[in-house]
Parts: sequence; C-alpha cells; structure tokens
Amino acid sequence: MLGTEEMPKYWMPWLVGMPAEQSRAACALIFGGVLEQFPKLKVALAHGGGSFPYTIGRIEHGFNMRPDLVAIDNPRNPRDYFGKLYFDSCVHDPRALRYLIDTVGIDTVMLGTDYPFPLGELEPGQRIDQQHELAALAVRVGREPRRRVRPPPLQQPEQQGVFDDVGEISGVEAVAIVHRPALSRPGARVKGNRPLSPRLRPGTGWDVT
Repeated sequence: MLGTEEMPKYWMPWLVGMPAEQSRAACALIFGGVLEQFPKLKVALAHGGGSFPYTIGRIEHGFNMRPDLVAIDNPRNPRDYFGKLYFDSCVHDPRALRYLIDTVGIDTVMLGTDYPFPLGELEPGQRIDQQHELAALAVRVGREPRRRVRPPPLQQPEQQGVFDDVGEISGVEAVAIVHRPALSRPGARVKGNRPLSPRLRPGTGWDVT
C-alpha cells in the first residue's frame, strides 16, 4: 500500500496512503490511455475514488498547463472520464458523498461498504439512508430506492483473507474493482493493527431482503 514504508505510524497508510493510491490508479488508467484502448472496460474505484474526485481541479490544471508532461500518451482531458468510471459511496462523510455525486454523477455511484474491514460500515447503506435528499434525488432521476442488503456470515478465523468491495451497477455485468490491500496472504497481520477480517464464502454473494 502507498506509504507503508514512508509513514507507518498513526495508521497513515490506511488514512492517507489508500485514498492517494486510488487517485494514482485513476490517473494511471487515464494518462496511460488504458480507457481509450479498452472503451468497454468498466472500472470501479473503491473508497469514493479516494482523493481523485476531490483533486480533479489540480489534476486537470496540470493537464492543461503541462501537456508535455501529462498528456504524452493520452490527449483527452481527465475530467472527461467522469461518467465512464464508477465510484463507491464509502466516503464516511455526508458532504463528501454529496460532492462525489455532484462531481461524477449519480449514475456512476454505487453502494460501497468496505466490509468487513475496520473502516467499513457496520450496516451497509446506513449513511445513505440518513441523507433523505439522496432518496428524493434517486426518485427524480428515475431510480428505484435501493434494497437493503445484509452481509453474509463470515468464515472461521483460520480461513481469513481479503475481500474486495462489492456493489451493484445497473446494466453492468463485469466490473474491475480497483482495491487491493497490501497484505493479502491468509491470516496476514498489520503491525499495530488487528488481523485482517475473514473473507466471505466464495459464491455466497449478498443476502438481499
């Protein structure tokens, strides 16, 4: 994970490095021309895209001011990819979620929980439910209210591993989730932190009620 060696104290890799890592992934996909070469590829960025949506002004300004450094492999403005990239809703702040929707569009924001990690939501979608204006907005754009989901049971500790965010995107059958913790071996531990939580049983999916 970005920053694991440089800033190991205070849980900084998770609090600072992971959002920056998401932005780096988005910029690499855009500036490297991957999304131009594979226009049908559907990519979802975890953690609301990390710092990417919130620093798009700086990124776009750099693209405009120094195309000799930024636009060498793809001449297209990075902001043009909003509406093509997908983002989860796990941003832990109602104003941040409001900004995310306003910036990237409600059609490309899906439910994210970061379950079962410590920074995840204990009740998936709770923060969205608490923002009544989002439900009203969904109705105005012709979206049905989301169905409540309940995470499936966890495996035993000896079967621990990692679990990538899962969300539902209308009309999309295959999505690449850009999210991978640094330690992915079964039973991996992080210094100063509790063990990674167990993963979901393969094929279990979400229990929708």
